[in-house]
Amino acid sequence: GIVLLNIGVYLYFIPGTPPAFTMSPEQAQKQRAAALWALERESELILVLANGAKVTVNNSSEDLPDDDFGITSLKLYDDQPLDQNSLAPLKDINSLQELRLDDCVLRDDALAAIKGLTSLTLLDLHNTKLTDKGLSHISTLKKLKTLSIKLNPGLTDNGLQVLNQLSRLEDVDLARLGITDNGINFIQNNPNLFKLNISETKVSDASAPMIKALKNLKVLFVKKSALSDQGIENVRDAYKDRDPIRYD
Repeated sequence: GIVLLNIGVYLYFIPGTPPAFTMSPEQAQKQRAAALWALERESELILVLANGAKVTVNNSSEDLPDDDFGITSLKLYDDQPLDQNSLAPLKDINSLQELRLDDCVLRDDALAAIKGLTSLTLLDLHNTKLTDKGLSHISTLKKLKTLSIKLNPGLTDNGLQVLNQLSRLEDVDLARLGITDNGINFIQNNPNLFKLNISETKVSDASAPMIKALKNLKVLFVKKSALSDQGIENVRDAYKDRDPIRYD
């Protein structure tokens, strides 16, 4: 069912579901403090209550539920400068599964604040002025499945080597990075990858064997990459039951 709690806040519940979590008073306090911090900065949160109900809160701390909650998803809105200190309220929010910082401005130490958030499965860092040093902090996020780092010209092949330490990636967006074939060797360690965006990169025909080895690949964006027509056909031929190639 759906219950309207306040303007902009919806409560979703499944009758008869067991408690989604239990937490100490100290943990509950940290969750609330992190939510208040985020809402002061303009954001959208998805919270889960102890009964499994989910609450979406946009911008207003007045809409936070009185009951204890865990933050499962956080989106910070555009153009916020962020460093390790400013993201520190998130460092103990182990309930967090999705974090969207796209279009914020990340200092090199910013992501050090979230390296302990090992429940993260989605991380959106596109257009954040991210550098190799900044990206290095995500090596501990072993459950990460969805990662967007597109539109970060400061990233290089060397910086993307950290992705070799992540083996559960399924959806990776590298569009408009200045990377070459060496930048995507991480795909060899990610057999579950089904979506990859290499549009407007220097990834070339030399990567075709690695790409063809991705048995689960369903979507490959190649617009303005260095893959030749022949290279694209070579990849396409490896998937007899489907065509993964996309140009949009």
